[in-house]
Amino acid sequence: MYVVANVKAGAIANALTVPASAVLRDAENQPFVYMFAGKDQFARRAITTGEMSGDQVQVISGLQSGDRVVGDGSIFLQFANSLQR
Repeated sequence: MYVVANVKAGAIANALTVPASAVLRDAENQPFVYMFAGKDQFARRAITTGEMSGDQVQVISGLQSGDRVVGDGSIFLQFANSLQR
């Protein structure tokens, strides 16, 4: 016997989300993003993540609405940063 079920979960009102591709992990597996810090400059910002829905990740702390983060390509910033050390 088989059952097909659709489960609808509640939505989180006013959730701050970023693309999953923007969220990277450091050597201790802690999540962070790269933010735009000025012309050709980026700053690493530690974040606390929450739920994931599709390709969006909820950010519980570490960012504010309106902050600009690097999405696709952020892995290249992480690689370039590791070369400079």
